[in-house]
Formats: sequence, structure tokens, C-alpha cells
Amino acid sequence: MVRKITRFALCFSAGILAITLCVGGLNAEDKKDDKVPSVEDIMKKGHAGKNSLINKIKASTKAEKWEDSQKSSGELKAFGEALGKNKVPMGDAASWTKLSEKYMKITAEVSAGADKKDAKAVDTALGLLGKSCKECHDAHKE
Repeated sequence: MVRKITRFALCFSAGILAITLCVGGLNAEDKKDDKVPSVEDIMKKGHAGKNSLINKIKASTKAEKWEDSQKSSGELKAFGEALGKNKVPMGDAASWTKLSEKYMKITAEVSAGADKKDAKAVDTALGLLGKSCKECHDAHKE
């Protein structure tokens, strides 16, 4: 009888330990995902070079590879949501808020167009995004 109680207590303790480790691991993973990407990371991954999200979206939309377009535009939308959470690198904070909200709105439009499999909407939103670069860079790029 004592052996059964001891075995039960050990198994129960091991189970509680396993659950605690799993929950702790999930919380650590959540914190890792909460990290806001820097303005530099957003601009490099989103806009710079052949492998930028924008170029991936353009290519996959043109080829009507909608899953790829939706994935890349979803990442770009997440960057749009993160941009304004960064501290203004240079210039007026009110302008930063206004322009980062504009960026967030346009990246959401890109994503919505991809979700609807609407190439024209994606292209229109990407065009707006391209036209917004200079205004923001003039005011806020170091």
C-alpha cells in the first residue's frame, strides 16, 4: 500500500513538473514573439533587395500563387503594425505617428488584396506604398 502511494506521488509530481515546464516554455515563446522588429529590420526585410517581401508579393501575385502572396503580405502587414511601435528615429513624433499609421493602413490593404486574390488591389496598394517612401524618409530617416 505504501508503495502504491509512493508511486502515485512520484508520477503525480512528474506530471506536474512536465506541465510546468511546458507552460513555462510557451510563455518564453510568447515573449520571443512579442519583440518589436526595428525600423531597420522592417525596411530591409520588407523593401530592400530581390528577396524583399514586396518583391515576393509582386512576383507571387503576378504568377497567381496566392498562398505565397498571402504569406508574404501577412508578414508585411505585421511589419506595418510594428513600425509605429518603434521610437521615432529622427524628426517630429506627431509626423512619425501619422506616417507609420499610413504605412500600417497600406500594408493592411496589400494583405487584404492578397486574401481576396485581387491582383489589382494588391498592385494599387503596393503603388501607394512605393509613393509613400520619400515623405517618410525625408522626415524620419537618419
